[in-house]
Amino acid sequence: MIDFAAELERRRGRVVTWFVPIATPNPLNGSHGHWRVKQGRAAEHHEETVTRAPRDIRWTFPVVVVLRRYYCGGPHQLDPLDNLPAALKYVTDGVAEVIGIDDGDARFHVRFEQERVPKRTQVGVGITVIQGARIAETLHFVDDGEVSAHVQGLAIG
Repeated sequence: MIDFAAELERRRGRVVTWFVPIATPNPLNGSHGHWRVKQGRAAEHHEETVTRAPRDIRWTFPVVVVLRRYYCGGPHQLDPLDNLPAALKYVTDGVAEVIGIDDGDARFHVRFEQERVPKRTQVGVGITVIQGARIAETLHFVDDGEVSAHVQGLAIG
C-alpha cells in the first residue's frame, strides 16, 4: 500500500504528523472500569494529543485528519464503523482543538485506520493532518476503507 501522506507531501501538500503514545481501548463494551476511570482516560487522551502536537502552525482549511490506531495483542481489530471512532473520540477532540476548529465543522474530515504492532512500546495513535483546499477536496473516501486521491489529475492509491 502506498503511503499517501508522503506522496501528497512530495507533491507540495501541507502534511503535519505526530504520535501520541496512548492505549485506546473500546469504550463501548462497558468492560473498562468505573466512570471516573473512563473520564480520566478521556482527559489523558485529549491532553496528550494537545501537548504533543506541533506548535506555531498556521492551519489552512479544509483539513483531512487521518488517525491510525496502533494496537498490540490479539488479532482483534475494533469495528471501523462505530468502535474505532469511539475509541479515538478524545484524540479527535484534541486534534480539533489544536487546529482551532470544531470537530463537527464541514471543513474537518476524519479518517480512522488501525494496525497491529508487535511490541507494546509501539502502541499509540499516529496523527496525520493534510491541510489545504486543493488536497482535502480531492480526497475521496470509498466504502471499502481504501483512500484514493486525485491531485492535479494524477491518481494516488
